Amino acid sequence: MRKWNNRGEGYVEVAISVLLIAFVLVFAVSLASFVALNQNLKTLADGITDYAAAEGSIALEDYIANLRRQTGIDFTCTFDGTNADADGFVQLGEMIQCKLTCPAQLRGFGDFLFPVTLQAESRARSRVYRK
Repeated sequence: MRKWNNRGEGYVEVAISVLLIAFVLVFAVSLASFVALNQNLKTLADGITDYAAAEGSIALEDYIANLRRQTGIDFTCTFDGTNADADGFVQLGEMIQCKLTCPAQLRGFGDFLFPVTLQAESRARSRVYRK
């Protein structure tokens, strides 16, 4: 006949296991939110680049502000490497490069926040001829 251990070790092991499982679940949900945010940034970068290529301009402050308001994502948009004139117009066939950056934090671990910067890039050629 087996003699049962009455020191409560099983209860401690179960409690620690539950805490570890909760920690892993919180981390997985935080990681999934980063993946979703990164995908949203990539979609926004593609949309901004397509709009800029169709307009033939990188002067899109109103359009970008409208996207920020609609999505609720606080991103910064730069057009580095784009050959534009003083008014922001890009000639037919010239490359338009859009880069979005968004600061984010790994949440769910109390007061500890791990800062991360997410980036997305997109390119397209201008489809407008300017005289």
